[in-house]
Amino acid sequence: MQNTSHYLHHIFIRVVVPDFGAWYREHVNQAKARATYGLMDGPIYRELDNPNAALVQLDTNDVPKALKWFKTAEFREACLSTQVQAREFYDTAWRKVRRGSYRKSSRSSK
Repeated sequence: MQNTSHYLHHIFIRVVVPDFGAWYREHVNQAKARATYGLMDGPIYRELDNPNAALVQLDTNDVPKALKWFKTAEFREACLSTQVQAREFYDTAWRKVRRGSYRKSSRSSK
């Protein structure tokens, strides 16, 4: 396996909606559109105190391209159709990821 490395960037978005189920269905329906902007779906964390608020993790290795998704008419229409009441964006630092490089176990077999 070839050793390659790239930088993975996490974008977190906190959303508050009146109906989490309706919002989630629309979120799933938009997965292919997000992918064309280099966004990969990560986990979604629902708030314990408010089940209609969630923290969405999206991953990318091309931030400028990914951010263009949030300016599209498709994204805007999805937000309007699910009545997003609040949305906050959070950013993380870059993290280098290596593929095909696995550390050998330090356990010895006797």
